[in-house]
Amino acid sequence: MDADNAMVVCMLVYTGLGIGEALALRCGDADLNCNRINVLRTQSVDADSRLAETLPKDNRTRFVSVLSRLLPKIKDLLDGHNPEDYLLRGLRGGRQTTANWRNRVWAPALRDAGMQDIEGLVIHSLRHTYASLAIKSGPT
Repeated sequence: MDADNAMVVCMLVYTGLGIGEALALRCGDADLNCNRINVLRTQSVDADSRLAETLPKDNRTRFVSVLSRLLPKIKDLLDGHNPEDYLLRGLRGGRQTTANWRNRVWAPALRDAGMQDIEGLVIHSLRHTYASLAIKSGPT
């Protein structure tokens, strides 16, 4: 996958964000001074099957820490963009949707890696990877 979409994967693996939360991030949600991201919204689908942005799970916003090695990459994403611009942008610079990302990026990447037949390997698995890495690193 290209570098921009690889950054989506890195954000999921190293922050524990869900795909809907990651794709709903705005540039203004990144607080590089505190090495964190403010999770204020997530993508969801409303009753009429329209894309909506709502509060995250349990209607609670939160902060997630960002590893220092991700900060330069996030800074690059911020460069030249306004606070309301999406942080993880699509090809034309706008919002990516979870369904499109799953179908156009994730599924082809799994096929290219020969991993498409691994049962249970879904985007949410990257959150489990984050949890495993956090447990392995021990208390902070």
